[in-house]
Amino acid sequence: MLLAGASFWSFSIARGLRQAGKEGHRPWFALGLVIAFVCIDELCHVHETLDWILKTRLETSGAIAWPWVIPYAVLALTAAAYFLPFYLKLDRRYQWIFGLAGVLYVSGAIGLEMAEAAVTEKHGEGLLLYGILYTIEENLEILAVLLTNWGMTDYLIRHCGGHALTLKVS
Repeated sequence: MLLAGASFWSFSIARGLRQAGKEGHRPWFALGLVIAFVCIDELCHVHETLDWILKTRLETSGAIAWPWVIPYAVLALTAAAYFLPFYLKLDRRYQWIFGLAGVLYVSGAIGLEMAEAAVTEKHGEGLLLYGILYTIEENLEILAVLLTNWGMTDYLIRHCGGHALTLKVS
């Protein structure tokens, strides 16, 4: 739900900027698509399925015992390169917020997953260390998405004249 919210806020910013005739709505829309993909990945276990497919074709071990991290690292670097000009145009406040969120998310989602893969390969998932790494990983991801949602709602209020959301229950 947190990822869906972040995607929603990003699309809302894109729409608010576009309606106000301001520049910069396209990167916000693209970011909304990226976050929507991450949300779908989490819901549908896309990277786990990709991992299973890659394991039948690649022989990996250690930190890349879960080979899904290879294409996802490439995707993360590609996204970082694409969004860098957009990121550099943001106010320093949002550079800090979204930069920290990005580092936290990627550190958890890829970095700690690699550590978990190495531990699992050597000792299995029953080891306390695996549980600790897994808990830290998930908490980093959640913290990053919470930070992203906060930054986006702040941006929406400051740069798009706020946002009204009406919920109709019948």
